[in-house]
Amino acid sequence: MKTVFTCVLMVFCFCAKSDYWTQKANFPAAGREHPFLFSIGGKGYVGCGADTVAVLSEFWEYDQALNAWTQKANYPGSTHMGGVGFAIGSKGYAGTGCDYTTAISYSDFWEYDPLTNNWTQKANFGGGNRSFAVGFSIGNKGYLGTGWSSGQPAQQDFWEYDPATDQWTQKTSLTGTQRILATAFSVGNKGYISTGHNFVGYFNDCWEYDPVTDAWNQKANLPAAGRVDAASFSICEKGFLGIGGESPCLKDFWQFDPILNQWLQKADFPDHERDDAAYFSIGMKGYIGLGQFNNTVNYLDFWEYTPDTVCATGMEETTIAIQEFNISVSASSNELIVTYVLRKKVKVTLNIMDTSGKHVFQSQPDENSSGTRIQLNGLAKGIYFVELVKGSTTRVKKFVIR
Repeated sequence: MKTVFTCVLMVFCFCAKSDYWTQKANFPAAGREHPFLFSIGGKGYVGCGADTVAVLSEFWEYDQALNAWTQKANYPGSTHMGGVGFAIGSKGYAGTGCDYTTAISYSDFWEYDPLTNNWTQKANFGGGNRSFAVGFSIGNKGYLGTGWSSGQPAQQDFWEYDPATDQWTQKTSLTGTQRILATAFSVGNKGYISTGHNFVGYFNDCWEYDPVTDAWNQKANLPAAGRVDAASFSICEKGFLGIGGESPCLKDFWQFDPILNQWLQKADFPDHERDDAAYFSIGMKGYIGLGQFNNTVNYLDFWEYTPDTVCATGMEETTIAIQEFNISVSASSNELIVTYVLRKKVKVTLNIMDTSGKHVFQSQPDENSSGTRIQLNGLAKGIYFVELVKGSTTRVKKFVIR
């Protein structure tokens, strides 16, 4: 007879934690490295980059709800790899980058409107030709800095873009060492730049930018190897950073808490080590995929990360669709009992996944239901996750079968 345990008390009590990866639909075109990226609403976008033969101008949209990729209007600017993308409101912005076949860097910059599927050229990046820089957005402004241009040393200048005026304004340069191939994310009203290198050494430092004071503050170092080409994104009040490397490539993954100024190691990226990947977040999920390994293999796989943190404050507390979600085990230990309370009667989806993200059970209870019973007889011993999904709202609990 199977015995079902919880991850803390071992009997009849379940952790509401997640921290796992789920494989999603593979990228449907050639594998590539160093694309630009941004997300808008429930969609993520991947553009340009390079495969093993040439730089590319393709632009693709990932639909979180459909788990599907759709090719959109090609990027009309200078075909490149190592460009920068970010979103401001309902528009995406992308530019800079280089053609690795000629080592020429670019400064052109473009706006994408997902409603019309059109690109519009905007003012060139204020810092001149640039590749392998970083960018992020805070509020209604975008930020771009560091990087490199052919024949020049690594840079540390930093610029603000205002879409309302289509103007670039130089801000205080990154206080840390000049660098290329760093990674960046924003949490709330602050931006963060971490890792990278300067043609001499690899960095694991982390710097916080405050646009109100136009000042940089050093934060806790990433407690892991310095690296280039890491992936990063933010979910609610936390930042996430991982993979990257280059000789060797890495698959570790970390969470940064700006309030505590603390890094915590999370579940490793589940597939091949890599750098130069595609990455972004949509709502409560993060995504990493594509990229390359040791300049020999370009990947097509694409993975979704579910964190073990949720938005603790703000609108979600008053608008949340799932008010209660509980699981327990029958006396025979062969049946999982799931109960939930919703703000209104609607259909939900219940999934059970193993630690690789594989779905081993799925159902859609009747919309008048407030729970269900799931037979566990067919499941092998191990760790499983129960996921309750209503629209864009997801709740997860974990249990163990021994």
